[in-house]
Amino acid sequence: MIKPNFGAEESGHGETMTPMIDVIFTLIAFMMLMINTPLLTMELDLPQTEKSASVAVADPQNVTVVILPQAQQWRLDHSDVMNAAQLQQALHNLQQKNDQIQVLLTTDKHTEVQRLISTITILNKLQISGSQIAINEQKA
Repeated sequence: MIKPNFGAEESGHGETMTPMIDVIFTLIAFMMLMINTPLLTMELDLPQTEKSASVAVADPQNVTVVILPQAQQWRLDHSDVMNAAQLQQALHNLQQKNDQIQVLLTTDKHTEVQRLISTITILNKLQISGSQIAINEQKA
């Protein structure tokens, strides 16, 4: 009589599912035990503090400075054209009203780099930080 060969069992290479099933049943038993555990809480007696007035933080004021391609000409938001001294004075006045000013410098790609550096120098004199630069593809 010929004995049928069912493959890997006789050659010793057979993998059984028993270890995996054991692990799964162990995990299920562990999870069932953890579901029924009570949550441990602790009452805390925290110290009381005096209620103080909250400090109001001023919202930063957004300002746009347009660097015009003509020498010594700027425009602050939608104001008239001004020179460097007028721009510095206008920014100083805005800084007196709100000390947190955020400046957006706009110019076009045809403006000289020295104009941008001059504008940043004015901002540094006034100690205005947090400025951003936007370059337009078209002329300002």
